[in-house]
Amino acid sequence: MWIMKPAGSSRGRGIQVINDVGAVHYGELTIIQQYISDPFLLGDFKWDMRTYVTVTSFNPLEAFVYKDGFARFTTVPYNTSSDDIDNKFVHLTNSSIQRHNEDQFMQSDDNSRDMTRREEAILGGTKISFPMLRERLEAMGVDWATVWAKMVEVILKSLCMAEDFIPNQVNSFELFGYDLLMDSKMKVWLIEVNSSPSMGQEHLLDEHVKQPLISDTIDLVEPLEFDRRRLAEVLHRRVERKAATGATGGRQQLDIDLHAVLKGQLPRKYGDMPQYMGNYERIAPSEAWDSMVRTRSLLFNRVGSSN
Repeated sequence: MWIMKPAGSSRGRGIQVINDVGAVHYGELTIIQQYISDPFLLGDFKWDMRTYVTVTSFNPLEAFVYKDGFARFTTVPYNTSSDDIDNKFVHLTNSSIQRHNEDQFMQSDDNSRDMTRREEAILGGTKISFPMLRERLEAMGVDWATVWAKMVEVILKSLCMAEDFIPNQVNSFELFGYDLLMDSKMKVWLIEVNSSPSMGQEHLLDEHVKQPLISDTIDLVEPLEFDRRRLAEVLHRRVERKAATGATGGRQQLDIDLHAVLKGQLPRKYGDMPQYMGNYERIAPSEAWDSMVRTRSLLFNRVGSSN
């Protein structure tokens, strides 16, 4: 089985599950991935994990993973029958799709289980938070710390592969939404990475997770205050000077201007621990990241020497 999705689309639009990749006909840039047909199920339902990663520098890498997120469920019990291959409520966990079938998700023959589902649906639709996911997994004997370590490893591997292809942007950051899936053997797979993920808040659970995420992200990157009036004066003077002399001034004058505009503040240096971490955990730089970089260098050196 394969899953096919248009490149650049979002919210589950255009995604298809197919049996025969050779029969695919498409007229736009499309991503085709082998379908993970043996997902770890909870209550017979397929689910995946949405976690958030903030990158403040790509080369060298500085990245932080948020310790809360969502487990997103399908609303129809999982099966690989060819009759249900087109049933998005079986195969796709996107909340924008599954919200149209939330009523069925709450149905169950077990009244106590039904009540739990009903309460969860009121809070988060077809999503639950990581603490709720952890509780469910540990009730089944699954160690959350082990799952979390595997999630971080997959995130670091993806950043390791992308690091050299993304130009470094000074004094900038990006928040990514990572979609991860765990199979029946407890291997964690990367499904996709979303830049600028939605911060929409349709349920109480969205508010519970995303509002602290937004606040913690701002505190983490700690944007410097600056004097707007002084900045306008500096820019005006530099434009006039360039028009008159062809130059904007030397490095010494630039340092003086920056000191005045930023009120003497200095941005945090790479590698220094942020003053405010909130619910974030730094994953790079770290021992795990350093080990991964060394392994990558060894592999690339071997490939280079064999050519």
